[in-house]
Amino acid sequence: MDTAEACCHDSVSAIATGYAGGWMGRKRCGRCGKTYPAAADYFYIRHKPTGRLDSMCRSCRRAINADWKRKVIRERREALAVALGRPLKSSSADDTDRRTLAGFTRYMMRNPHYFRYVFKGEPTPENIGDAFRKYVKTNRDSASGCV
Repeated sequence: MDTAEACCHDSVSAIATGYAGGWMGRKRCGRCGKTYPAAADYFYIRHKPTGRLDSMCRSCRRAINADWKRKVIRERREALAVALGRPLKSSSADDTDRRTLAGFTRYMMRNPHYFRYVFKGEPTPENIGDAFRKYVKTNRDSASGCV
């Protein structure tokens, strides 16, 4: 095998030159339909020894993987809830919106170490309310309002 033929089958040079499964040029994403240069900058490598590129562009593959990950996490949480025989607590941050007094209080009661570190006091409802009002007063100009 001479050096010219070897470089076409070498995975490192295939990545560097944009060689993709036997032809050079452009490649169309199988999901979004956009055309990109047939290179590892735009498509993940599916088979490293041959330098074969994925059929989807990097952004579409990331979206597919993120959807799959969310689905798996949801399924595992549902299975755990069934196994425990009770619904699991919500994992969303909606119930601890620290821009409101109720959310700020809930967050600080769940994380007393944080309150002690930041506000240098014990996390009682009175101290938390005072800290919230003080913080809102000093940060009134911020866009988010608080924390």
